[in-house]
Amino acid sequence: MEGNVLLATLVLLAAAVALAPLAKWAGLSTIIGYLAAGVPIGPYGLGLISDSATIQQIADLGIVMMLFLIGLELHPAELWRMRHKVLGLGLTQMLGTSAILMVVAFLLGLSWQMALIVGLALAMSSTAIAMQSVAPRSKR
Repeated sequence: MEGNVLLATLVLLAAAVALAPLAKWAGLSTIIGYLAAGVPIGPYGLGLISDSATIQQIADLGIVMMLFLIGLELHPAELWRMRHKVLGLGLTQMLGTSAILMVVAFLLGLSWQMALIVGLALAMSSTAIAMQSVAPRSKR
């Protein structure tokens, strides 16, 4: 599937549609289902999708869609009301998590520059998990 973004996207969606509900049914997070879908079809599994440029394009689209969905969920008045928590606690959580993950990556042998990138990237990826955890509570 070298370079064929549409076919790669279809394969990813099919795997996600198959495994995410299974994870939810098993009482796990759907994120576990997405991971379980991606590992076997990726370059270290069956190799159905192995072109890094194609994976990057699909990942970029996924990030845009996630940010769009977060934007749909947030009301401007509520965001303004929560501004101190978002900026204060959110920034503290981001920096603290990044620092911890950076130290772990550095101890695993990465340079401090690479460890910083890994720490920041993993800390930022927690947004998807946090929004998924908060969503059921806010609908009560």
